Amino acid sequence: MMISKMLVKEKVINKVWIDKEFKKIYFNGSENGLRMKFSEYIVQELREKIIDFIKFLRRRYYFPIRCTIFIKSNNEFFEKENSTKKTIGDFYYYEDHIKKNPFIWIATGKYHYVPINKKDTEMKNILFTITHELTHYYQWFFMEIDKRKDRSLEIEANRWANYLLEEYFEETRDKVV
Repeated sequence: MMISKMLVKEKVINKVWIDKEFKKIYFNGSENGLRMKFSEYIVQELREKIIDFIKFLRRRYYFPIRCTIFIKSNNEFFEKENSTKKTIGDFYYYEDHIKKNPFIWIATGKYHYVPINKKDTEMKNILFTITHELTHYYQWFFMEIDKRKDRSLEIEANRWANYLLEEYFEETRDKVV
């Protein structure tokens, strides 16, 4: 397994995301890539920003097993692991990924209700959640989910979400506070 390194806040950490340049190493001919499906109630400005962000990720990274992100207009939904705990994002996978591909649910309902001066912050939260859950996708792909504690996985997912959002906003020069 080839895991490269990246510098985050002056520390080198293992890189779980697969750069596009390593696609040939991981390509196996099966369904791959990143797909999106939007609820019909997602407003156009939110839809466009998410699409732009996903294009940014696709340009840089390879997704070896197809993953679909469902963008829902719900405020939240129940977690897969704990049916009493509510969340705004969750990664779902099956033991047999040949027959059923992993997917992610993202709740965007709060975006529709926040005041205009808070829309940028809520947009950033949604993009953060997408990136956080995609990090769990890579952790699953590299079978880290069964080897490490939840806290370690969550810390890594948060670091990656922060890093990739910084990269995205720097590239697009779209600073969100």
